Amino acid sequence: MYPLLVVHILLATNDPLHPVSRFYPDAPFAADPMVEAMVASVSEDSVIAMIQYLEDYGSRSSLWDEQFQQVVDWTDSWFGLHWIPSEIQHFTFTQSGQYHDCWNVLASITGQVHPEQVYIVCGHLDSTSEDSTVAPGADDNGSGSAAVLEAARVMAPYDYEYSVKFILFGAEEENMKGSLYYVQHLPPGELVMGVINVDMILYAPDDRDSLEFICCSSDTNQFAEQAVLYVQEYAPQSHPRLTYDPDAWNSDHSVFYFLGMDAIWGRECALDDNPYNHTPNDLLANYMSYFPFGTDCVRGIVAAAASFAGPIGPSGVGGGAPGSGDLQILRINPNPTSGIIQVSLESPSDASVSISVFDLSGHMVRPVETLAEDCSPWTLDLTAVPAGVYLVRWIQDDLSGSERLVILN
Repeated sequence: MYPLLVVHILLATNDPLHPVSRFYPDAPFAADPMVEAMVASVSEDSVIAMIQYLEDYGSRSSLWDEQFQQVVDWTDSWFGLHWIPSEIQHFTFTQSGQYHDCWNVLASITGQVHPEQVYIVCGHLDSTSEDSTVAPGADDNGSGSAAVLEAARVMAPYDYEYSVKFILFGAEEENMKGSLYYVQHLPPGELVMGVINVDMILYAPDDRDSLEFICCSSDTNQFAEQAVLYVQEYAPQSHPRLTYDPDAWNSDHSVFYFLGMDAIWGRECALDDNPYNHTPNDLLANYMSYFPFGTDCVRGIVAAAASFAGPIGPSGVGGGAPGSGDLQILRINPNPTSGIIQVSLESPSDASVSISVFDLSGHMVRPVETLAEDCSPWTLDLTAVPAGVYLVRWIQDDLSGSERLVILN
């Protein structure tokens, strides 16, 4: 039997079953060096820093409209810093008779061959707890949000056959209100090829370090099985497994699945035993001993998403992809650093370069400095900048990019 939520969706959606043109590469397949490069580019420092940043809000409950809007604005700015087009989708809902504003954040990389056919990587940005004012939500779902952001970061330097959307939903904890609104307002002509929902990927006790993909089907599903094959090829250290569970509807993947779209839920296999879930103790510190499990899960998500999307070459975004030939590439040494860095730009141009440094909230911590290209490498003194993860942004002529920088104490 469909859960009550799904009955509501089917009644509320004018066109519930959008036609989907499914495509799955034949297995076995040859490893793609571009996918390998993306998986290798996943940074544990970045993943941890983003989870901590989200936790530091104290609560990301969708019931706290103004504070949740701050998180949404930061997320939208983060995509902008990485040159990934994004938009904020507003919706409303009522809870216990109270009206709430809420938002989804939608970012996208447009496909070069089949732009109307879209793969979605998503998670929910909100959190909950027995006390909604103290809902740090490091695992649920700071971890999934960080996975979506990190996937966007490492995938942005490439072009793809199919479009990719990176979505962070609001109000998942309020009965999937954000994803419900999204599917009810799909852009005309958009064909959802498949959805990878990431929700809780940090808890791995007693060697239960497995990235589990849940499919609501009670039978075989080619999209789900192909996803596991991709992860096994590119990120075997995440120990992927596939579970068919028609009752596993309590996350955003189910909204898509019950409307006839291929959708799976990537999660920690020990989720049901997580003692910190939906409590004030859902803190990053309680999961640090399980790393690199969380990072390996992100690598698995990237492996599946990039493989489905079909990379076809470098895009030039973010300084170009590894092996992108004559595109500009910024190099920082040392990285991590205690504050003094040497910055060089491998570029065919002799034009001057503008360099600035941002923190992960989008605030500039080092003003724009214009430097002569023929004076490379340049020395930057960042000893006054607090320890953390930053983005070094460069602009030369009509090209631009960024690189991650870790500053240690």
